[in-house]
Amino acid sequence: MSTSSAIPDPLYTLNDWTLLPSLESSNPEKGNHYYLVWVGEHMLSPRFIAAAESLNREENKVIFAGFHVTFHLEPTPGFVVKTRPNWEIRSETQARTALEQIIWEINRQIN
Repeated sequence: MSTSSAIPDPLYTLNDWTLLPSLESSNPEKGNHYYLVWVGEHMLSPRFIAAAESLNREENKVIFAGFHVTFHLEPTPGFVVKTRPNWEIRSETQARTALEQIIWEINRQIN
């Protein structure tokens, strides 16, 4: 019996962030889930965490065109990325763009 859990192949990795697809079966009519996970060796700064948590507020749910994000600090810092219905991340370019948009918005919130 294997004790390792299945981890999907990353869609894109940028610096210490990795975008992963959900292992759950997708339902395009309701939107798809992805996970943006921090894999860095050092902890995120308190300012970064506060900015990331600000994206959880309702008024910030419309920042991104095809998806919204929810930040979680535990068990591993990262975001649940939920796409709008009938939209998914299909290419490396889309994955990179989504990841860069999220990080850009957090940096904007910090500044």
